[in-house]
Amino acid sequence: VVPSCGTTIENKVVQELPLQLDSGDSRGRQIQSFIFLAPGVTGGTFSYRINGGVDFESEVVFNGIPMAQSETQGFQTIWNPPFELVNQYNVLRSTFSAQYGLAQGVVTYNTVSGTNSLHGDGFEIIRNNFFDARGAYNPTVPIDRENNYGFTVNGPIIIPKLYNGKNRTFFSLSMEWYRRSQTQTGTVSLPTAAEKAGDFSGLGTAIWNPANLNCTANGNTPGTPFRGNIIPTACFSALSASLLKYFPDPSLSGFVNNQTTLLGVFPTRQSPWGFTIDHNINDKQSIHWSEWRNPWHSYATENNATALPMTNPLTSVTSNPRS
Repeated sequence: VVPSCGTTIENKVVQELPLQLDSGDSRGRQIQSFIFLAPGVTGGTFSYRINGGVDFESEVVFNGIPMAQSETQGFQTIWNPPFELVNQYNVLRSTFSAQYGLAQGVVTYNTVSGTNSLHGDGFEIIRNNFFDARGAYNPTVPIDRENNYGFTVNGPIIIPKLYNGKNRTFFSLSMEWYRRSQTQTGTVSLPTAAEKAGDFSGLGTAIWNPANLNCTANGNTPGTPFRGNIIPTACFSALSASLLKYFPDPSLSGFVNNQTTLLGVFPTRQSPWGFTIDHNINDKQSIHWSEWRNPWHSYATENNATALPMTNPLTSVTSNPRS
């Protein structure tokens, strides 16, 4: 027997301690947020360290089965079962058993079992911009509507023949939904109406006529600055001219940060579900089955290009479905 040092997070803690929505990952409650109650655990849910270990080197085990994650070992957010499906777990900090030989810290989870009588509960957690202040720099209160709701049902699977007067098979079903709609905030830089017409006279920086462009309109000479910092429309490429119509005029003054982002409201949809089934074969043997899925769909932008809305053909918005 190898002694080990660890902390058990009991079911009473899991069920009764508050846990915030969207802890930086655009998802509902995450069960691993409680591992930071254990001494020596630092970092965040994406990257954490147990007892001074290295990032992405911790082992995650559900019901005795390691969760395979080759790229970012220990990151479990996208694999988590529904919050209510987890019973308790243990954070091991040192002197690991040989079965954890490659890990620098271990988190083991146990899922719930069914009950001998029917039980159920439901919940809803609401966060809404209705309760928020506008803030110092926002013209209006940004939209931030979050709802996390669901239910759990536990009970026996009734069969005619009982085992010693008791049921032999039990189930637990947990389903939840996380819905978020959030206004994207911040300012971006868009070309002004004058700049889209080729007039950069207010910019204060010389715009050069490329030597290989051979553009001589309005008396300009290739290889020298454009006269008055104005690029003649005759020098526009056909491709550039065709794309200019997709850039709206900025609503704010100046050349930099002259437009509040036009991305609008991004929806996030997460619908984890899972169930367990326990069957007692006899007084000494039983079978436990757990299964869950964690579908999630959100939107993001590429390379921080946050100027154009999702409906614009030049948008950088990407759809990110995962299941």
